Amino acid sequence: MKHFQLFLILTGLVASHSLTAQNRTTGNWADANPQIIQQTLTLPEEGRNGKPLQAGMLEPVSVDLCADALRIEGPVSERVTRWSFAAPGIGGLTVYYDDLTLEPGAELLMTNPSRTIVRGPYTRNDNPQGGAFATGILDDDSLVLELHRPLNDITSTCNISSVSLIKPENAKGFGGAGDCEVNINCSEGTNWQTYKQGIVRILVKSGASSYWCTGTLINNTRNDKTPYVLTANHCGEDASTTDLNQWIFTLNYETTGCPNPLLEPLRTDMTGAESIAHSIETSNKGSDFYLVKLKQTIPVLSNAWFNGWNRENIASTSGVTIHHPQGDIKKISTYTTTLINSNWNGSPMGTHWEVFWVQTTNGFGVTEGGSSGSPLFDADGLVLGSLTGGQSSCTTTGQSDAYGKISYSWNTNINPGSQLAAWLDPDNTGALKLNGLPLATSEIDARVQINIWPNPTRDYCQVYIPAGTNKNAAINVYTTSGSRVQTTNVQEGLNTISLINLSEGIYIILVESESGKSKPERLIVY
Repeated sequence: MKHFQLFLILTGLVASHSLTAQNRTTGNWADANPQIIQQTLTLPEEGRNGKPLQAGMLEPVSVDLCADALRIEGPVSERVTRWSFAAPGIGGLTVYYDDLTLEPGAELLMTNPSRTIVRGPYTRNDNPQGGAFATGILDDDSLVLELHRPLNDITSTCNISSVSLIKPENAKGFGGAGDCEVNINCSEGTNWQTYKQGIVRILVKSGASSYWCTGTLINNTRNDKTPYVLTANHCGEDASTTDLNQWIFTLNYETTGCPNPLLEPLRTDMTGAESIAHSIETSNKGSDFYLVKLKQTIPVLSNAWFNGWNRENIASTSGVTIHHPQGDIKKISTYTTTLINSNWNGSPMGTHWEVFWVQTTNGFGVTEGGSSGSPLFDADGLVLGSLTGGQSSCTTTGQSDAYGKISYSWNTNINPGSQLAAWLDPDNTGALKLNGLPLATSEIDARVQINIWPNPTRDYCQVYIPAGTNKNAAINVYTTSGSRVQTTNVQEGLNTISLINLSEGIYIILVESESGKSKPERLIVY
């Protein structure tokens, strides 16, 4: 067991200023009166074998971020409320809300004190129904929450219930995976570029702890893009409905090349899910599957992919898993020997596929804590099952892992809440296999190129669009959660785009035209 003596510092500040979007820096932090909470946290060693990897523990707090903001008159005035949290020595912080209901025009930012890391802005589009919510991990040991509201907003609620203190070691996420792992954009991932778009990292909330798991978007026979995610039952079996509303799903968390990056890549976070179906409680009695449905709309610009599946109980001879070991960026592990019919820790024979990994050009991909729930693919890119556990690691590469079979999860249990068939084949077509499906119908057109400068920027940016490829083009600006916040019609050549109505933060900018859309580019507004 590992013990950390932590101090959670809560600093509240209400700033009363007449602001425009060009200047979001408000208040004087030296005027704040900190409240210090001292607590000794006991964090268990990372586990495997049917148990999710603990990422951190939750510290209860009670903060109303909307309270006490002063009313300032004027057409460009707004009410601004700030709160700061600090836990020295911690690897990261996540904020959980029992009610985050933002009215139109309200924006919530989460930054570190130096404002070199920015999450958001979060708006009504991120939690349109209100209620429980969570803002993604900030990789620092202190954070600042800043809420901007129009003067006529008297109904927004922003009640913070807890802060998750992320372990400062390998469970921090970025950079935590073992050095034998292979990044998805190494040569091993060349033939898996489509299927990787369905993989999600999951920050699970369950009671007073948070955990790392992996899952995949999964298609159904209606091809209707229902946002189902398949993961492992042991990731979610103890999660309440409120907990599920605060799960954080991350798409596109990967490096662009093969080497590990120095800086954390851009990611797409979505918050909240509802439980749809799961295997019999406890992983040793079934195939350990857990099917949830996302509550937040998947951003179209994420280029997400709903992976297909294969429920034939036939052993595949080769394939991969794509996963987020230790909550780190996306990795790929490869097998080239036939899967073995198996079980897990006393479950009936035939519930699981046993797999042995092989060394490849750029490493020896295995699984680790945080890989739980990751999909096992056959050579055709179809999902065969989800990871329960195993003994493979960077120091024991010759050991095997066990994946709960989709074929067993399908309808072994007649209860719709304990099978996949009722949800992945709702019309009972009897399909044994199903191909995957893209979220968006508009593909990236390599001819639609853009250049953006300056970046980072403040009030404007210039976007150059080459001639001859972009008829009826528009530049769209999105938040990282996929909400479109600005559209500007543009012409070929140099275009100046005003950004004065945007809060500081990270945005996604892309050109969409009749010929397709550009590759999404990151835009930083400060």
